[in-house]
Amino acid sequence: MIAKVATSFGRYSDGSLAEKAQHIINSMDGNAAYPTPVPAITDIQSLVDSYVTALANLGNTGKQGTLIKDQFRESLEELLNTLALYVQATGGSNIVTLQSSGYDLQKGKSGPIGVLAKPTNFGIEPGPTSGSVKGSLDAIDGANTYLFQYAEAPVNSSAIWQNVYSSKSSHIITGLTSGKEYAFRVCGIGTNPTLVFSDVITTYVL
Repeated sequence: MIAKVATSFGRYSDGSLAEKAQHIINSMDGNAAYPTPVPAITDIQSLVDSYVTALANLGNTGKQGTLIKDQFRESLEELLNTLALYVQATGGSNIVTLQSSGYDLQKGKSGPIGVLAKPTNFGIEPGPTSGSVKGSLDAIDGANTYLFQYAEAPVNSSAIWQNVYSSKSSHIITGLTSGKEYAFRVCGIGTNPTLVFSDVITTYVL
C-alpha cells in the first residue's frame, strides 16, 4: 500500500482546524526534509493568525464576523491542500518523512511502483487572466501529483525552474509576466523518485 497525505479538513471544527494548521506549520518550519515549502510557511502562518483572530471576535461581530471567519477558513483549507501536494511530492512513499510534516496519513490504493511514463499530449495555452497559462497533459497511470515547471526563456543547463504542484493533469499557472517568453515542462510524481519530464514547450505569455 502507498502512504498518502490526508487532505480532508472539512471534518475539523473551527478551533480544531486552527490547532491542526498550527501543528503542521510547527512541523514544517525548519524541517530539513522539506526545504522549500509551496506555499511558504510564513504565508500560511499569516492566514492562521487572521483566522484565529476572526474566531476570537465571533461573539462581537455577528453575522458579518461569521462570513469573514468562513472566508478565512476556506482560504486556509486551500493553502493546506496545496502544501499537502508539495509534502506528498517531496516525501514520496517514505512514511516517516510524510509523518514529520504534521499531516495525517491515509492508505492509498496500491499502484505502479516503477518509473512513471513520460507525459504525453502536454500543451500550454493562454490562461483566463493576463500573466497566466493553462498547462495540460494526458493523465499518467500511477501519478498522485503532477509537477509543472517554468523558467524564463531561453533555458540552458543552469536554468532556474519554478515548481507548481497540482493534483490534476491540468493546472492554471499564474504570476507570470505578460509579454515575456517562458519555457514549460511537466512530470508525474508517484512512488518512484525518478522524474521523467515532458519535452519543453516555449511560448510567450499574454
